[in-house]
Amino acid sequence: MSRSAVEKAIKKLGGTQRDLSMFCGLKSPQAIQYWKKTGVVPAKHVRKIAKVTGIGASELNPMFKE
Repeated sequence: MSRSAVEKAIKKLGGTQRDLSMFCGLKSPQAIQYWKKTGVVPAKHVRKIAKVTGIGASELNPMFKE
């Protein structure tokens, strides 16, 4: 089983859900848990995460085309 793009982003940004939530300016890592569950990063965070991690925007959110 391959890891989700959200899990890859977590690893590249420090290794914890809190690291990713802080990077995105979120007050709680609970949102990241939801992203892991759905496998989709909300559009407003995709470009920022993609730029820093090198993960494709379409992998983070299928609405994005590359």
